[in-house]
Amino acid sequence: MSIQIALDNINLQPTSQWGHTEYSIEYHQNYLNHRIDSDPSDSTFWSTALDSLKFDFRWFIDHGLIDWAQAGRITDMGHASYALDGSDQRESAESPFHTPEDVWNFDAVAEYGLPDFEEQVQAYEKIYQTAVKEYPNQLTTGGYYRTIISGAIDAFGWEMLLLGASEPAKMEKVFDSFFRRTLFYMEAWAKTSAPVLIQHDDFVWTAGAFMNPDIYRDVIIPRYA
Repeated sequence: MSIQIALDNINLQPTSQWGHTEYSIEYHQNYLNHRIDSDPSDSTFWSTALDSLKFDFRWFIDHGLIDWAQAGRITDMGHASYALDGSDQRESAESPFHTPEDVWNFDAVAEYGLPDFEEQVQAYEKIYQTAVKEYPNQLTTGGYYRTIISGAIDAFGWEMLLLGASEPAKMEKVFDSFFRRTLFYMEAWAKTSAPVLIQHDDFVWTAGAFMNPDIYRDVIIPRYA
């Protein structure tokens, strides 16, 4: 267990072993209760758990000071049962977007707004410094996940996203608005002392691309570059 192992893995440097992590351990409370000699209600339970499981890397993201579910329209697609007791299952709700025109007229920056940049930097730095104290043996990342396509999925839901994407020329400015929000938060994270940032996007799935290939070539990948 070592922060250096995690850093060496990320930087593609020779190291004694692969870094150890798991992105959804919090769903497996029954397993943790059997494995970890600590009270789940204790404030140190999670740091004890990661140490006991010999984690090197702690995946972490934060979507910033603005709760966009309160700031504007989003689509709740529900959640499948993943936890053993099914406590994470949630039914979907009706989307506030009803036509492709609703999607094409959308601007994520205008809809949800952006916080003051320096306030966001300070908030992220505080989050990171707290993580360093609470998880001293793991590399904690900074990061943002409501990215170009993942953000659009969260906002519109699958059906309206795909209907909107059927007209790439009309959709580019919509995707660009999610890009501008993503860039803002990643630039804020970049001003902190966090050594590693998570930046990913669900713009393909297990079966491959689900939109016109020109959207990837002309709209999404150039913006990441």
